[in-house]
Amino acid sequence: EMRSQALRGALQLIDADRTKSEDEKLEILNVLLGDTRDDKEKDLVISGYGEIDTLACLEKLVRLMRELGSRPELENSIREITRNVYISESEKTRDLILQAQSLSSNEEFRQWIDDGLKHERFGY
Repeated sequence: EMRSQALRGALQLIDADRTKSEDEKLEILNVLLGDTRDDKEKDLVISGYGEIDTLACLEKLVRLMRELGSRPELENSIREITRNVYISESEKTRDLILQAQSLSSNEEFRQWIDDGLKHERFGY
């Protein structure tokens, strides 16, 4: 559910971006929807370990922030998928969150990240 909400928000942003050609939009969409996980990771997700799904989705949202700039829809999607994620468990998650913070121009979002880093968890 969280992943589909994040994807919907990202798709709306891609569609609304007038600075990108249709080919560029398709390329971004392919990156967003592409499943680059190996079979072992897919098995883990199927087995119910959703953290890999969260990480893959977070990677794609940060990539979209880099491509499209800071947007409220992307920031909200990041908040949604990282709710109650313990960042101490994954250095990659921490790195991606810090990238999102550096790409954002929204002070409230940046503060939310600072608070989450301080508590080692978002949505505490």
